[in-house]
Amino acid sequence: MKNDRKKHLLLVDDSNLTQITIKKILELEGYIVDVSVSAEDALNQIKSRDIPYDLIITDIHFPQRDGFYIIDTLKSNKEYSIHKSTPIMILSADATSTTVRRAVEKGAKEYLNKPFTTKELISRIKKLLLDTEESLYSLLIECLNEEIERAKRGKYELSLVIASREFSEGILIEEVVKEVKTELRKVDTVIELGKSTLALVLPFTNLNGANVVVNKIKANLNEKWYFGITNFPNECQTVEELYRLAKQRINNEINKEIVEKEQNKEEMKK
Repeated sequence: MKNDRKKHLLLVDDSNLTQITIKKILELEGYIVDVSVSAEDALNQIKSRDIPYDLIITDIHFPQRDGFYIIDTLKSNKEYSIHKSTPIMILSADATSTTVRRAVEKGAKEYLNKPFTTKELISRIKKLLLDTEESLYSLLIECLNEEIERAKRGKYELSLVIASREFSEGILIEEVVKEVKTELRKVDTVIELGKSTLALVLPFTNLNGANVVVNKIKANLNEKWYFGITNFPNECQTVEELYRLAKQRINNEINKEIVEKEQNKEEMKK
């Protein structure tokens, strides 16, 4: 049976404007939102609950205890044992790689830089509240369906890029996303499909434009990534076709590389 219980979130931020704005956005999405103004206030609210929050969204920098203190306390203090697994999302203007890495290493599940768009905030929260690859795929399908309907009404093209890296261990996927976003526009969407796969949804973009974006991204990535690009409406008409063709093109790229390596080995033997 489907669980229709509304998700209960805690927002920790000392900016009154941020509190009002985000609370309104999330309540319109159907979430219940409590607000705290400091790390101490947040921990008191968390401790008073018999049922853990579904998600905690917190800034890092406060006048006294910082956002990392919330994470450390929930992870190590026995008084908060039932809240230990509550996912935590950092929402901060501090976008330095050192801070992002520290947050992830401490246990934050997501890191979103200020300023952000409403679409981006909601997308990240939905991703956090879904915890399986199947659910993440569903999030991508939902996003693509919305963008295809807009493309039909506006009579424009959109491209889907699926990116998979050779190994899932290495640079944190959150840092890869941050790097990828430097080459994207605000209308573009990045969705993580696991530790080694990303999906990029690029409205108003033909295949040539998508290839330009991918080449820019490749130039900034240190790891080996494979890319599959598809286009609506010139190549595919449905979400499923877009995703299937993009994955097929990744497999083709990998197989081509394997064949070339085998041929090189044979050449060296001669």
